Amino acid sequence: MTVQQSDSSVRDVVEALWRSALEYNDPEPEDDWFDFGGDSLGAVQLLGRLEREGLRVDIADFFGSPTLESLVRAAGSVAATAQTPPLVDTGLSAQAELPLTPTQLFTVVADGETRNWHNDHLTVQLCEHATWERVNHAVRSLAAAHPALTALFACAGDQWTQTAVAADRRTIPVVTVPVKGPEDIGPVDAAVREQGGRFDIARGAVSVALVWEDEGRPIGLTLLFHHLCADGHSADILQHDIVAALHDPAGTVLREDNYVPWLARLAERTAERPVAVPETACYEEAAFPVAGLRNTTLHLEVGDLASREIAPAILAAMSRAVREQPEPCARRVDITWHGRDAIQGWPSLTTTVGWFSQLRRLELPADATWGVPEALRALEIFERDNESFVTGDSITTLLTAPAALYLNYRGSLRGTLYAPVRDCLPVDVDFGPQSSPEATTPYHLRCVADRVGGTIRLGIKYRPDSPVAASVIESLGTGLAL
Repeated sequence: MTVQQSDSSVRDVVEALWRSALEYNDPEPEDDWFDFGGDSLGAVQLLGRLEREGLRVDIADFFGSPTLESLVRAAGSVAATAQTPPLVDTGLSAQAELPLTPTQLFTVVADGETRNWHNDHLTVQLCEHATWERVNHAVRSLAAAHPALTALFACAGDQWTQTAVAADRRTIPVVTVPVKGPEDIGPVDAAVREQGGRFDIARGAVSVALVWEDEGRPIGLTLLFHHLCADGHSADILQHDIVAALHDPAGTVLREDNYVPWLARLAERTAERPVAVPETACYEEAAFPVAGLRNTTLHLEVGDLASREIAPAILAAMSRAVREQPEPCARRVDITWHGRDAIQGWPSLTTTVGWFSQLRRLELPADATWGVPEALRALEIFERDNESFVTGDSITTLLTAPAALYLNYRGSLRGTLYAPVRDCLPVDVDFGPQSSPEATTPYHLRCVADRVGGTIRLGIKYRPDSPVAASVIESLGTGLAL
């Protein structure tokens, strides 16, 4: 693509990359990147691909106005004078200070006084012929290929820095945890506590590999890493690299969009460009009932209630609302448990970012009748049976009326996703394709439950032009006696 580009060609390129990244068709000009499943490092990846097309957009500008139309305008205003070279690992042969990513900037500005930020984890179950040599090689490969996993974070006053360790000094400690079969792989946090406490960034311990051992044989590998090391799509890439390292003892097969080069090349885009931190966390306050704004969020405090009391009320409200909608695409709603302070009664129903990476649809008969108890039971069984293999604690449940049940997840659960749901729901299900026409329809409403201290906070993001939004919010308010 040349420097001089037509407005239509710029729009075509931007929209094509936007659709590819977020995996939905027919985006609208005012669609917000973060409202439709994008995350910060995914945004950097998107801008990197635009730059290869000769369109350079500053990351800070995009974060300031992350809509499709703003991106088209920004991409069309200044064209890059040369193609960006392919992203490759720089090696970082000596210690080098890396710029903080946009997500890291946001975190340290918003929670700069916090020293007990959470650790994320990715778990893979090893095949029967896995060897200790291959596992150790995989850990060494990850340490060498991902500087963020071994980077050192430090804070002087209110200024945080991230320093990459020299390539020949990158190591990830390996801790062996004895278990009795895959079903005995317990919660990761418990294993970490047994091995000396939570690995805290303030002490410089960023990543640890837990190898689950059964009678001398490695049966599982869990990589723990501080949440500043990866988010959203970058965690998916990291999981890909873990699997690649385990299957290829000669070397790790890294994908082209590996996030390592992003960290090395972000200086020009993020240095001295702090991300604005909203005063009320990530939510825009909106009056009740529905305001006449697009992509608005209603932020409610519902008190210190156990989530097992809230979850049925939320699901019941959504179920009542969506059953009244005639069009399948209008029935799409989503419930997400979000937050690291485990919600009582549902400790594993939490999510990180990257909600839309894997969407699976379960077709139900047209005359099927299933209710909230069956849905909750299916999720409870699913979470219990797959607790150790829910990568990044990322399970999102998408519900429709009786037409279908959607599950959205990140990770390696493809082979084990449906069985507990099939066993629980009182109907026969036909497991459809990964996506469907409805799956590409933008979301009408997202309900996020986040335990903050002694209260549970509901953030309801909705599109007021959707007929289902007002109905669900009204039903939810009635069901929770708000």
